[in-house]
Amino acid sequence: MATMPAQSTEQPEDRWETIKSLWKRHQFLYVLAGFLLGLLAYPLLQLAITDLPQFLSDLAPEAVSTLVAVLVIDRIYRIHADKERLRELITQMRSQDNGLALAAVDLLKLKGWLTSKTLQKAYLFGANLQGVVLSRLNMQGMMLMRVNFEQAHLSDTNLERAFLRSANFVQAFLVNTNLREARLGGANLEGAKLWGANLQGADLEDVKFNERTILPDKSIWAPGTDMSRFTDPNHPDFWRSDDPASPAYRGDQSSHP
Repeated sequence: MATMPAQSTEQPEDRWETIKSLWKRHQFLYVLAGFLLGLLAYPLLQLAITDLPQFLSDLAPEAVSTLVAVLVIDRIYRIHADKERLRELITQMRSQDNGLALAAVDLLKLKGWLTSKTLQKAYLFGANLQGVVLSRLNMQGMMLMRVNFEQAHLSDTNLERAFLRSANFVQAFLVNTNLREARLGGANLEGAKLWGANLQGADLEDVKFNERTILPDKSIWAPGTDMSRFTDPNHPDFWRSDDPASPAYRGDQSSHP
């Protein structure tokens, strides 16, 4: 069972390290800003000595400008920190430790970062994502070889042309999942729920099934089952779904060559 991610709090030393990193990257801008502030500070100091009321009236717009500069720097910091955190979570998602991997997924969801764009950048080869919930995401063409998806929820997910060789889908939920032209060679689909899934053109070489595997038409796999009727559109009994929610829906012309 996945452990709940601990609430992370940013430590002062982390913020200081990021500020130093920003300084190294944008030294010229900060030097320029300091130089300009110095040019402005001298006449203001002169004015404060000779005409205090005028100085106070001139100080207000300068204070506003300073506040804006502080807010801009803080925004740059936050953007940089978010990018760094995103990279850390994607790396953690690849972990062989199931608890760490699922904690990363939970945090990505919490921050609204678990998107198709994010996943396309994640190289999850061999990740331990047992029990993960990645339903309704676009994972088209992703490299997911040897990923442990045991008991994972991947229903309504787009895995078209995904590389899933030797992946573990034992007891996984693949209901209405688009596996068109997916490379599933050597994958383990024992006990997987595949009803409504689109397997057109999928590579099923050496794929493992058992008597608990539910096929796209809700039948149970058995030794001798002709799987080509789910993969080969030229098969005389090529299966199509009557459910519009299925990616194998017979009314969807895109599911045919």
